[in-house]
Amino acid sequence: MAGSLPKDTRILLYGNFFREAQQDVAHSGISDLIQIVPQLDHWLALSQMLAADVLLLAINSSSPRGTLSSKIFEYLRAQKPILAMVPAQNEAAGLLRACNQDLICAMESPDSILHCLKRVLNEPLRQYHVPWELERQAQIRKLAQTLQARFGN
Repeated sequence: MAGSLPKDTRILLYGNFFREAQQDVAHSGISDLIQIVPQLDHWLALSQMLAADVLLLAINSSSPRGTLSSKIFEYLRAQKPILAMVPAQNEAAGLLRACNQDLICAMESPDSILHCLKRVLNEPLRQYHVPWELERQAQIRKLAQTLQARFGN
């Protein structure tokens, strides 16, 4: 696969990683493409998201159901393709599909990851939009309506 990637391909992984994850990268066969970058200030991390061509979201199968990381909403707001290595039946996958983000593969399945990577490389770029109901002002209105219904004026 590395031989068929565009020449300037780089995979930047941001954050703090356990030694085992760093060793996995070192023995991956594509370690020359991967750079681990220490955790960034939040605003700088957001600017890096906006500069990326594709965002990588990883949620392993052992994560508890019903949990949505704020990262997924930040990624959606960036309006970039999201390569989501998440369980196909969890809430994150459902939200992504509802937002026209369908690059979903199990992180434990190299074949499905390869399939999604090929799609990223070969399909034309699409426009991604934040659904109106997920926009901040819509969420604030919904919260206000819920609070007013619950507690009155």
